[in-house]
Amino acid sequence: MVVVDHALNAKSFFFIFWLYLFTFQSPLEEVFVAFKLIDEVYSLLFIPLILFTFIDGKSYHFKKDTAVCVFSLSVFLVAGLTGNILFQYQPWGLVFQDVFTNIKYFMAI
Repeated sequence: MVVVDHALNAKSFFFIFWLYLFTFQSPLEEVFVAFKLIDEVYSLLFIPLILFTFIDGKSYHFKKDTAVCVFSLSVFLVAGLTGNILFQYQPWGLVFQDVFTNIKYFMAI
């Protein structure tokens, strides 16, 4: 009897789906303009998912690699925000756009 792990199949499907979507994003943008927003949609979907994981109240244990990424992101964001507070490089609206862009980079890791 063959045992199928449905969770693994769902994860594989979503990985392959997003991989193809990001790979063919540029040609798809020429056909349908809304494909320019695919990477923002990805981030907007998964940032709340990550936050709910921590707010849920269940104990969540980081793997060492994940802990390093979260720590690096925290240091990166604190350093950037501190620099903007001290030197006022740009308006806060642009700062939040840059924070979102940088979070997307760390999500890819």
